[in-house]
Amino acid sequence: MKYCLLIFVFVCLSVAKSYAQYDTTLARQITEMAKADQWARHLLDSIRTHHYSPQKEEIVWDVIYAMDKKHNVHLWEIINRLQSYPDNILVGNKAAQDFWLLAQHQDYDTALQKEVLKHMKWAVDRQQAPAIPYAFLVDRVRLNTGQKQLYGTQYWKAADGKMYIPRPLEDSLNVNARRATLGMKPIEEELQQMNERYRNRLNQK
Repeated sequence: MKYCLLIFVFVCLSVAKSYAQYDTTLARQITEMAKADQWARHLLDSIRTHHYSPQKEEIVWDVIYAMDKKHNVHLWEIINRLQSYPDNILVGNKAAQDFWLLAQHQDYDTALQKEVLKHMKWAVDRQQAPAIPYAFLVDRVRLNTGQKQLYGTQYWKAADGKMYIPRPLEDSLNVNARRATLGMKPIEEELQQMNERYRNRLNQK
């Protein structure tokens, strides 16, 4: 009976500790930045798909660049203050994934992306951050620093413009084995879905 009571107390304390660590303000800050990020990029997708014109696209890109610069300051502040990734425990599952999304779009600041990646790996290894987004950031950082990607998450148009293909891969024969360790589907399946989803873009120059 005493043993069961001790287990119950331990579980209650663990749950209480998790709730005590949750940072509502930080979670809201991250989520709001991600909403702005996605609003601008969805607008860009809409222009490309339904109302394409180079002038409109250029205007939206100007908005995106300015927004990313603003977010950059906040992302650095969060990482420097925490000295860790804002994980599922601290900000919840959604905000933890939103933070990755924001870092993924900081291509002009690879130092920030590397710093986020370092802390994110620690959290992913402990199942406290999303694993598949981690693979996307690994590939993004590698490509941004002149290396080949590991997981095949980044694509570009083939030379004939008829389909999307993975950007250069390191050890391509074992890519699906690496993807499987993070719970990712085979690259062939991902590639098929990619081409179906963005078929309309293939006719754009």
